[in-house]
Amino acid sequence: MKVDKVIIAGAAIIVVLAVILVMAGACGGCALLASLPGTHGPLDRIEHETRSDTHAAADSIELVVSTIGGNVEIREWTEDSVKVTYDVHAPEGHLGDVLTSTKDTKEGNATSITAEVRLKDDRFFNMGNRGADVTVMVPRGSTYSLHLNTLGGDIRVPPLQGSSVYMDTLGGKLYLNGGRYDTVTLTTMGGDIRATYEATNATFRTMGGDIEIDTTQTAGILDASTAGGDIDVKLPSGTQFTIDAGTMGGRVRHGYIHMTPTTESDTRLVGQTEGGAGNLIVKLQTTGGNIDISY
Repeated sequence: MKVDKVIIAGAAIIVVLAVILVMAGACGGCALLASLPGTHGPLDRIEHETRSDTHAAADSIELVVSTIGGNVEIREWTEDSVKVTYDVHAPEGHLGDVLTSTKDTKEGNATSITAEVRLKDDRFFNMGNRGADVTVMVPRGSTYSLHLNTLGGDIRVPPLQGSSVYMDTLGGKLYLNGGRYDTVTLTTMGGDIRATYEATNATFRTMGGDIEIDTTQTAGILDASTAGGDIDVKLPSGTQFTIDAGTMGGRVRHGYIHMTPTTESDTRLVGQTEGGAGNLIVKLQTTGGNIDISY
């Protein structure tokens, strides 16, 4: 029975990844055509163009970034401004197919900056090798609300602080490298999640990768699930928490943490710690991997 479940989970993952490839513009027939002698032409040569905008900073910054066919990276710098740089790529002669825009709205000590990459004709199936990486340089000391989205790339965020960070990618990896927020939400359809953070509520979702969490969170809700990988959670030593964890194709372990479980088996753990400080609710679920929680 367990083997059947693993096979079903694996088949589901394959279907999801196949959908991702189709949605991301991957075309097996096109790839085959490109490999045939005499079929190479200008579309095989990729051009790059750099475009950038600089905007005034503020004490509070809302940053919204959306791109296709590229990565999103937030970096800190010492300047008192926000600089958005687009590394645009497209087949030779088609850079104009990729449109970029940056808008800002300032009110008092707060500013909202929206950076967007889209195709001129807005036809998803024509994406091909068109898109852009987006790099945003932000000042230290401001507080942030981040909403970052890409179709087909990775997202990286440095240790910042603010109300929320939302990261979403279709087919890439997510890296939250520290920081303090009220709410953390990371979702990807086909990659790993690596998160170090402090927050009150945190949600992690991936359909085809591992989730690694190293957090100082001791209260609120930590909710993580994957359909095709392992989940590894490290909490501050002595944290008191209640857990509901389960897997269909692996095992659940809690190391040396003393638990008073109501349900405990190789594939399921429900219960709470014997003591400690904090009040954290942990929900972990995978259909094709292991779950480990530790201090």
